[in-house]
This record gives sequence, structure tokens and C-alpha cells, in this order.
Amino acid sequence: MSLKSLLPNVSLKTKTRAVFGLFLLLFVGGAAFAIHESSAVTRQAEQAKVIWEARMIGANEILGSAREYRIAEALRLMPSSPEMTAQANDDIVESQARMEQAVADYKSMLRAGEPQTEINKTAELWSEYVAGNQVMLDYVDGGEPEAAADRFRNSASGFYLVTNAAGALVTDARAQSEQAYVESMRISERTRMGLIAGVIFALGVLLIATVFFELKVWRELVRMSGVMQRLA
Repeated sequence: MSLKSLLPNVSLKTKTRAVFGLFLLLFVGGAAFAIHESSAVTRQAEQAKVIWEARMIGANEILGSAREYRIAEALRLMPSSPEMTAQANDDIVESQARMEQAVADYKSMLRAGEPQTEINKTAELWSEYVAGNQVMLDYVDGGEPEAAADRFRNSASGFYLVTNAAGALVTDARAQSEQAYVESMRISERTRMGLIAGVIFALGVLLIATVFFELKVWRELVRMSGVMQRLA
């Protein structure tokens, strides 16, 4: 079925204009689809940013729990009342539980198949640190404060390894979050510029074609039509 059979009584000029209008509608529809797709890509990049921000918070929780545990150990070494000693013991238990929960939460944020090397390394260093410093707590409970203090000082290197590993998780998550943000902005800007350029180009083509038909083709057709009528 041709355009001529659909519009038998419409002039060629009107038919041509209808074709131009259809072309414009198709272009606008394509542009709208492209905008929708680019927005979906941008949203995915933004979601990645949110995921990495959540991991950064989780890594900071690990780091904070380790520091609180170290502080609680230091307080346990200090001579104090039975109440303060009990409070320090409670803080040690709570900090350890918080650390274990933070590690579990971080692992739950990893995608299926994603390596767990770094978080497992942090967890192993933490377990080694806690196990090693149990001797210090035993010295405290056994009334050997000097031996406990020596053990606490010697454990500083182990604690540094824990905080360094946890800090690496924070740094990596922050870098990935920033990269996801930059990528989302780059995709969005590139898509916008491409669409704007496409719209300007299409409108320019339509304008040139319209002017050409209006000023050249239709005038010539009108002139020839007049000539043919006179000849008839």
C-alpha cells in the first residue's frame, strides 16, 4: 500500500510535507528512546556508586571496631575498681562481636564470584591479633601487670597490620565509588552532547530540504503546471 493510495486527493506538496513530518516524528521517537537508554546506563553507574559507598561504610566499621577493641584492652591494663574492670571486659567482648559482625556484613556486600581475598586477609589478621593478645588478658587476670603491659606493647605491630588491611578496604571502596561517579557523569554528558548534535543535524537537514522544496521544486512545479494548462 503506497502513500498515493492512502492519500489519493492530496497534493504532492502536502504529501511531501507529510513525509517530512513523519521523518521528524520518527527521529524524535528515536531520540527519546536513546535518552531513556542512556538514563538507564547512568542509573546503573549511580547504583554502582551507592554499592561502593556502602562498602566504604562497612570497611570503616571494621576499622572502628578494631580501634575500639584496642582501646578497651588498654583500659583493661589500667589499675581500676572492679566496676571499671567489668566495664572494660564488656567493652572487649562487645568490640569483638561488633568486629565479627562488620566482617560478615562486608562479605555479604560482595557480588557472586567476587574474590574475598582482601576481606579474608583482614579477618585472619584480626583473629591472629585477638588470639595473641589473649595471653595479655590472662596476665592481667593473673596479677602480672608488667608482663601484660609488655605483651600489649609487642602486639602493636599486629594491630598495625589489622588496621592497615582494613584501611586498604576503605581506600579501595572510596576509589571505586569516585570512579563510578566519574563514569556516570561521563556517560551522561557524552550521551547528552551526542543527542544534541544529532537533533541539530536532523533539524538542519529538514530545514535545508524544506527550504529547497519550497523555493525551488514547488515554484518550478507551479510554473510548469501553468504552462501545461496553457498548452492544454
